[in-house]
Amino acid sequence: MACAGGMVMLDQTVVAVALGPMARSLGLTAFEMHAVVLVYILALAAFAPVGGMAARRYGLLRTFRFGTAAFALASGLCGLAPLYACGEVGPTDPRTFAVLATGVVTLAVAVRLVLRSRHPLVDLRLLGNRPYAVAVGLTFMVQAPQLIVLVHGTLFLRQVVHLSVLATGVCLLPLVTAMATGTLLSGHLLERSGSIRVPVLAGLVAAVLGAALWTAALPSRAYPWQVPGMVLAGFGMGLPVPALSAELMRAVPDHKRADASVLRQTLRQLGGAVGLATAGAVVLAANAEAADEAGVVTVAAAPAGFVVATCVLAVALLPGRAGVSRRRGR
Repeated sequence: MACAGGMVMLDQTVVAVALGPMARSLGLTAFEMHAVVLVYILALAAFAPVGGMAARRYGLLRTFRFGTAAFALASGLCGLAPLYACGEVGPTDPRTFAVLATGVVTLAVAVRLVLRSRHPLVDLRLLGNRPYAVAVGLTFMVQAPQLIVLVHGTLFLRQVVHLSVLATGVCLLPLVTAMATGTLLSGHLLERSGSIRVPVLAGLVAAVLGAALWTAALPSRAYPWQVPGMVLAGFGMGLPVPALSAELMRAVPDHKRADASVLRQTLRQLGGAVGLATAGAVVLAANAEAADEAGVVTVAAAPAGFVVATCVLAVALLPGRAGVSRRRGR
C-alpha cells in the first residue's frame, strides 16, 4: 500500500515540477498548466468508484495488480506524448454561469441516479451517518490545500526563485518529509490520547499557522524563509489523515467498510480538484494578462493560491472542533 501510494504521490509531484518546462516547450498558458494537473486529479476521483466495483466483482488482489499495471503503462505513455476559466474571463461572464449550471445539473442527476440504484458505484447513503460524514468532509478539506501548496509551491520555486528541476525537487523535501512525519505520528497520538480530536485539531492548527507563515514568506523570494512554514504546514496536513481514516471506518458497519473506503477516496481526490480549481481561478484573476499568455505565475499573484489554502484549513477547524468524536468508541 505504501508503494502504491508512493506511485500516486510521485506522479502528482513530477507533474508539478515539470510544469515549467512543459509550458515552455508546448506553449502552454498559465490556465492550461493548471488544467493539466486538474484533469489528472479529476480522473483519480472519477475512477475510484470503478476500482471499488471491480474489487467487489473480481477480487481485491486482481484489481490491485491490474490497476498497478495500468498505472505504469499509462505513465509511460504520458512520458512519450509529444476547468479556472472564470479567473480569465471573470465570474460574471455568461460562460462561467453556463459551465457552473451544467455542472450543478449533472451532479444533481448523478446523485439522484446513485440514490435510486440498488448497487451504486458510490454509496452516498453513507453520508447520512454523521460521524462518517464529518470525517469524510474533513478529509475533503485537508486534501484541497495539500494539492494547492504542492502545485503552487512548485511553480513558485521554478518560476519566481528560478530553481532547476532537480533543485526544486530537493527543496520540496521538507514539505513531503513533514507530511510523512505527521502521518506517522498521527496513530501514536491517537493511541496515547484515545481521542480523535487530538491529532485532527493539532494538525489543523499547525497547518493553518504553517500555511500563513509560508504565504508571508513568499514576497521575499528567499527559499530559506519559506522552509519553516513549509515544514509546519506539511506536518499539520499529514497529522489528521490517519486519524480521520480510523474514525470513518469505525463509524460504519463491517459490511459497509469497502463502500466507505471507495466514497472516502473519491471525495478526497475531488477535494484536491476543487481546491486546485478554486486557487487557480483566484491566481489567474490576480495574474497579469501577459504572464498568463506566457505560462508564468508572477510573484504578485502566487500568494493568492496560498491564501485560499490557508482559508480552507481555517474553515476546516469549525467542523473539526464540533463534529469529531471526543473519545474512540463513542
